[in-house]
Amino acid sequence: MSRIVDLSGKRFGNLVVLRRTDDYVSPSGNHAVRWSCQCDCGKILDVKTNALLAGKTTSCGCGRLNSLIKEAVGKKYGKLTCIEYSHMEHGVGYFFKFRCDCGNEVLCCLSKVRNGYVNSCGCLQKEKARQAVFRDLTGQKFNHLTVIKYVGRKNKKTIWHCVCDCGNEKDVDSNSLISGNTKACGCHQYDGLEKRRTHGKSKTRLYRIWSNMKSRCYYPNAKYFENYGGRGIRVCDEWINDFVKFYEWAMENGYSDNLTIDRIDNDGNYSPTNCQWVTRSTQMNNVRNNRIIEYNGKEQTLAEWAVELEMPYYILNGRINSLNWDINRAFETPIMKRGGNHKSNCVRQ
Repeated sequence: MSRIVDLSGKRFGNLVVLRRTDDYVSPSGNHAVRWSCQCDCGKILDVKTNALLAGKTTSCGCGRLNSLIKEAVGKKYGKLTCIEYSHMEHGVGYFFKFRCDCGNEVLCCLSKVRNGYVNSCGCLQKEKARQAVFRDLTGQKFNHLTVIKYVGRKNKKTIWHCVCDCGNEKDVDSNSLISGNTKACGCHQYDGLEKRRTHGKSKTRLYRIWSNMKSRCYYPNAKYFENYGGRGIRVCDEWINDFVKFYEWAMENGYSDNLTIDRIDNDGNYSPTNCQWVTRSTQMNNVRNNRIIEYNGKEQTLAEWAVELEMPYYILNGRINSLNWDINRAFETPIMKRGGNHKSNCVRQ
């Protein structure tokens, strides 16, 4: 066993060794000699011998802290301005007090603020959340109503202050404006005009397609909003408030009751130049998450291959996605007819 050198009374940087203290014992049972040291700032701490001799520990950390205080106080990070160091223990790291642009004050670890993990008192996240759930309609016109300003929330609805073409002002919720349920302030000036414009097709399939198209693009509570409005998909100005325009386009471009509306560019808006009427199977081949499979130098979706190979889709899907067969084996293995039990066509062979 090597002889332990007594370090008592010696100085290492800002640390003066007072005496030997309890050894450090690692989880594996190894011992390391430690010394009780006093920093020039007055703080007492225990330090291992090798840390002192190698110069790895030369203070209690006060030098680093003073440098951080000098560097951080008064500096702005995002919406947070550093005010002062907090001398209380709040966890691992150096905690400072910050003032947000909104006026709130918060305590936060300096490293998280400097690295961008925290950039406000929390108001920025709330602001982004509000922006995600409603569309700013300020300045837009819906029929005879022009939106002037945002009023607030009432009964879980977003309310806007609007001015009518006749000069009257009225508060209207987003859904009523976008859907066209509220077209004016209620003045009699437009009553006869609106009645003459009634198309009489509100109960038709084409009207439901038009209504659902707007719903999934603008209403956050709609079933498929995240795949449409959530991705920035919108309805063109020509169609958004005028079903008749949409109806005329549909009739002129091959609409029938067995077809569905499909966007040619899956990332584009609903507009006359980007929409077409197709069968449901064709539309499913145009969805974003379709897997394109190459076989014999040709690329198609699995549904299209099933039609071309005259094989049931569920068998091809089971072979490729459940059993992980390679494409050649999945497409070229004959279908075995065993009393109608399709599982026999997807077993490992």
